[in-house]
Amino acid sequence: MSTVNFYNERRDGSTIVRFFAIADTKDYNCAITFEALKGPLKGDPHDFLGTFRANSEAIMRVVDYKIKNGFFEEGETIVIRKKDFLT
Repeated sequence: MSTVNFYNERRDGSTIVRFFAIADTKDYNCAITFEALKGPLKGDPHDFLGTFRANSEAIMRVVDYKIKNGFFEEGETIVIRKKDFLT
């Protein structure tokens, strides 16, 4: 299993939180939509970064799965959407 670490969280515009992950010594650009943060994840819908931090393990599992299975979007970016938590 890859190890994914989160660092350098920040807001980017009004629809996503961007972050970086490291898996098998490679850096990956990642993003999670606000819809994913305010929908299936537990947390304050007005504190997206707090919700991100509180759910980092669940987010890490999705990132790891997408990296292992090659589910990259434009620019080899991992994007986590609400549907990723509904399965």
